[in-house]
Amino acid sequence: MRDWRGWAKPFLWLGSNAIVAYALSTFASKLGSIIKVSSGAQSVNVQNWIYFHWFDPFANEQNASLAFAISYLAVWTFVAWAMYRKKIFIKV
Repeated sequence: MRDWRGWAKPFLWLGSNAIVAYALSTFASKLGSIIKVSSGAQSVNVQNWIYFHWFDPFANEQNASLAFAISYLAVWTFVAWAMYRKKIFIKV
């Protein structure tokens, strides 16, 4: 339709290395829930620290959670774009 294909490029990048993007994002998520950082008198995992310091102060609970999820997806889309740009395709 009028050669409008730009909106589909992120899907192309993620689909080219879908297994790698899934595996790395799962690994990073599990690692983020294991690693602890000190936040005042208590220690919390990295995911909670990022959520409560970067997203929670700026929006209500539902919108902050949505912003956290979208930004996490954006990070992995950027990684997929970098791999696509360098023509790195990992196949199983």
